[in-house]
Amino acid sequence: TVIGDEDQSIYTILRHARPEGIVQFHQTHSNTYDVPLYYCIRCPTQVVHMANSLILHNHPQRPSTIKPVAQNGPGEVYIVQHNSIQDEITCVATFIDWYLGNHAGVKPGEVLVLSTRRFIGYAIRDELVRLGHAAQSFFTEECLEKLSAREGYCLLTLLVRPDDRPALRT
Repeated sequence: TVIGDEDQSIYTILRHARPEGIVQFHQTHSNTYDVPLYYCIRCPTQVVHMANSLILHNHPQRPSTIKPVAQNGPGEVYIVQHNSIQDEITCVATFIDWYLGNHAGVKPGEVLVLSTRRFIGYAIRDELVRLGHAAQSFFTEECLEKLSAREGYCLLTLLVRPDDRPALRT
């Protein structure tokens, strides 16, 4: 099973995603078929409208087919700019601190911050801890910080794909 959205191609630059892998999956794997997803059940309606607007700039000839779900409500969106990464880190942590202080029903574990850079995520986490909140980070690379973990991952990769060039070089 492959589930995805080729319009999330913004991650091509950030995480080397390959949206064509989703689009062409049925061509490269026999006995598979596409099931289109028409509704975004995860995001507030305002977020879906904003995403569709951005996608339209990427693909003016093919507007997004994703529709919002009214039950999700409009949501809250804040558009801000910062003069530095440190200002952004401080602002995000301060906002979360304020939000948790003003929304008693929200538990700290229910707040998710998405960060494309590990050092930014760590800095936000550390600032939240400094402000008195329990915070964790879940970056993929964390599980491979120890040399023994990297070596084991490399060996497992070679076991599955003996011709994997990066693993062979490593």
